[in-house]
Amino acid sequence: MKRIIFVTESEDNFQSAKRYLDSKIISLVQAPEHTLCHPENNLQDMVAKKAMNAYEKVQEPCFVIESSFMIEALNQFPGTMMNDVLKTIGTDGLLKLMEGIENRSCVYRQTLGYYNGKEMLYFYSDIKGSLATKKAGDNTGNLLDQIFIPESYQMFLEPSHDASKSAHVPDCIEQFAHYLNTHLSTLIDEPYREN
Repeated sequence: MKRIIFVTESEDNFQSAKRYLDSKIISLVQAPEHTLCHPENNLQDMVAKKAMNAYEKVQEPCFVIESSFMIEALNQFPGTMMNDVLKTIGTDGLLKLMEGIENRSCVYRQTLGYYNGKEMLYFYSDIKGSLATKKAGDNTGNLLDQIFIPESYQMFLEPSHDASKSAHVPDCIEQFAHYLNTHLSTLIDEPYREN
């Protein structure tokens, strides 16, 4: 059996990757993230640095996922600073910035970076949607789910909506799993364990 390391703190993303990878031939191991001191403005650059940094720590093929949230009317803000913005001004602050603005178009982009010590591969997923005019749900789960309405389910979000149950599963995980299931030679062997 082969093994790969997923460097992530997100249990949702880890479980999604487990569902897509063939567990009979690939063992998926979760490792903690090592946060970069200086986030990049460019999502792909951020992923590359994070994946190479993770490889230095684990010394075997690994992958990471980073996200960007781009609001068209705010010149693609907050972009890769999404987590910092949600921690500081929060969803209420983003909605306040958008008060009175009709163009609510936005994109939630995720990039998966895979590094095996020699080459870096990227897999992408974009979810287009719109920014809500009011917050839905409470402050648990993914905060972005409180204000982001993906095109895939244009529904009216009521305050009783359980935002924690609508986490976005990135297509990039499915794309990567398909690649990995057919390129096993790039992985190392899982150490043998007696039952």
